[in-house]
Amino acid sequence: MNAAHKKTGAGTPAAQHNIVESYSTSIKGRRAITHLWTASRAVHGAALTEDDHALIAEALAEIAEVMG
Repeated sequence: MNAAHKKTGAGTPAAQHNIVESYSTSIKGRRAITHLWTASRAVHGAALTEDDHALIAEALAEIAEVMG
């Protein structure tokens, strides 16, 4: 076993199933993704009003339209 295998634990069953995904994103795309993940965490478990839901739905519809 070489040093890389020892260091990463590549011989373990869990390590054998790791999948590394690679994405090619633009600066604006990364910024948008960051904002969306932040928004996702902000609403997760939040006590939202009906108005909150309506405004969020409107924003999501606008994003969906842009995404085509």
